[in-house]
Amino acid sequence: MKIEISDETFKNILITGGAGFICYCMDKLNYSSNIKNLNNANNLKLINGDILDIQKVKNIVEKYDIDTIIHCAAESHVDNSFKNPKLFIETNILGTQSVLESCKGNLKIKKFIHVSTDEVYGCGKSMNSSVENKTVLKPTIPYSASKASAEHFVECYHRCFKVPTVIVRMNNVYGPKQYHEKLIPKFINLLSNNEKCTIHGLGENKRSFIYIDDVLSAFDIILNSNNNIVIGNTYNIGSDFEISILNVAKTLINFKSNGKINNIQYDNYLKYINDRPYNDFSYNIDYSNMVKLGWKKKVDWETGIKLTYNCTRVKRSADLVNTGKWWCLNHSKSSRGESNNDKNSAKDVLMKDMIKGIILSSKMMFQDLVEEEKIYSTNFINKSTSTSTSTNSLQYWMKFYFFLSFLEVVITRPRVDNTGFNIKLVVVDHNYK
Repeated sequence: MKIEISDETFKNILITGGAGFICYCMDKLNYSSNIKNLNNANNLKLINGDILDIQKVKNIVEKYDIDTIIHCAAESHVDNSFKNPKLFIETNILGTQSVLESCKGNLKIKKFIHVSTDEVYGCGKSMNSSVENKTVLKPTIPYSASKASAEHFVECYHRCFKVPTVIVRMNNVYGPKQYHEKLIPKFINLLSNNEKCTIHGLGENKRSFIYIDDVLSAFDIILNSNNNIVIGNTYNIGSDFEISILNVAKTLINFKSNGKINNIQYDNYLKYINDRPYNDFSYNIDYSNMVKLGWKKKVDWETGIKLTYNCTRVKRSADLVNTGKWWCLNHSKSSRGESNNDKNSAKDVLMKDMIKGIILSSKMMFQDLVEEEKIYSTNFINKSTSTSTSTNSLQYWMKFYFFLSFLEVVITRPRVDNTGFNIKLVVVDHNYK
């Protein structure tokens, strides 16, 4: 879904972090960015830059006559915030202040939409105790503390320097093309690699999930709402649907097994690990102020998660995944959006991606066949069958699978193309001997 701008007063929009999951677009293009997320975008210019560079941000705002800013750029992976909180302070707090500073005194800026998170409210208890947009912020982890601090700067620049700000706080957003370190794509990739879903603690902590299209429709409404109504306000974008992390994993396991699984068998796909240093139990937010603007959630959990599962599973061979079990395309110039003057070389890379996708899709079909026959990697060759037809069918598929494995190695061997940069494609064991 694309954001449609109906208000003619908005001409040039700067989206920071626009090559991530969630006009002119500025992105640092770090590990979680993917230039392919912008392939279908029209009227867009991608600018590779760091929001901490205040002068560069100012130059962009002035050069491209920016009148609207959607500030999405942020470090957002909770586990990483425990390991390196300083990075979150730099990007989320100082980076936000940098973008705000570029707007100070600029009367052309009509809206500055700051994207925040439900986690700034702190730990909730259940769906019966939703928090309102005016609730005092009580962040409990480094990530949410950095986002709450950033919000205070947004409010400060609105009061002191009249920057026309709007703050949006969202539940857990999910959907196709989300970076694989996030919960849902992470679980899908683990299951696709015949690995177990890693569950923090007992997996009883709950989260409210909202599909990406519903988030974009909320942004559309805020962009097109009268400034007298939205400027200076905070809006929650949320969902009434709440589910435990354990049940998210079970939902995806159920998809993988085509519904042919019982409660005992779930444990074959689950691995319980140590809990986080602190893990909020729930984030339930009151989004009635968004409803008053005319917003309504349209994609239910059942529809959204199934679509996400199917898209992620099919596209994972072409995405920049780094799970250690499938293809890894290192950050080359082409993957980072840098120019490639040799069109033929670019076509070669695209062709290679297409071939990889075909090979891996075929191999996944074979894996599904093996799973349906209840044949596993260590014993499927010796499994006896009741009919010669079944045996011949399996032997055919085995030969076809090994042919694909051989083709996989030949097609994707590391090489240096004539643009001078190294395309590194890694092939590893897929657990079938």
